[in-house]
Amino acid sequence: MPQVNTPHSLRAIIFDCDGVLLESVDAKTEAYRSLFAEHRRHLAAILEYHHDNGGVSRYDKIRHIYRHILHQPLSEQGLMELCARFTTLSFEGVLAAPLVQGVHEFLRVYHDRLHLFVASGTPQEELETLLKLRGLRPYFCDVFGSPSSKREILGQILGFWGLTPGAVVMVGDAPTDLQASEAWGIRFIGRISRSQATALPPRVRHNAIVDFFDLAELLKDLLPRNPLG
Repeated sequence: MPQVNTPHSLRAIIFDCDGVLLESVDAKTEAYRSLFAEHRRHLAAILEYHHDNGGVSRYDKIRHIYRHILHQPLSEQGLMELCARFTTLSFEGVLAAPLVQGVHEFLRVYHDRLHLFVASGTPQEELETLLKLRGLRPYFCDVFGSPSSKREILGQILGFWGLTPGAVVMVGDAPTDLQASEAWGIRFIGRISRSQATALPPRVRHNAIVDFFDLAELLKDLLPRNPLG
């Protein structure tokens, strides 16, 4: 595994979406609760798996749930129907979710100074729509959703934009984000909500941020000037 590089000249930040840009984790959890409401005996295990695997696409989560928790067969047609139902159940809640504190202030300042990206487990088209409706899409050079994995997305960003891992930071709230960052040697900054438990390991939590004002403070060590400081 590559060693994580400390950026000497930060050029780019990659953000997860749910739980990092938007306080939308609860909306996704309630969508899974509704989607699998008839499986009461397994519901706690399903929600635990969902919580522990933030950033994994709904396609992979639902496949895993049927195979390893419900122990039931699931056709591709059935999977597509369940994913469509999940979108219906979650979309309005995610659209109404508050932004993480300081997001607009941060993006307005830094989108002209750094390459900013989104890497999410949300399907690509849905992700684009959500960010446009929330007024966030213009701040980002590009946004990437499923079916690509987080690790694949980070590799695409590094390659297409000619970025070295040491010049990039990933901000995420899930082990999937951390693992993808470590696979490429990218510095990881965890985001932890004040109101929700986190699945991030203890080694990440001590240096995690709560909001984007915290992130701006951390960037003082990576950039010569910090306009929010």
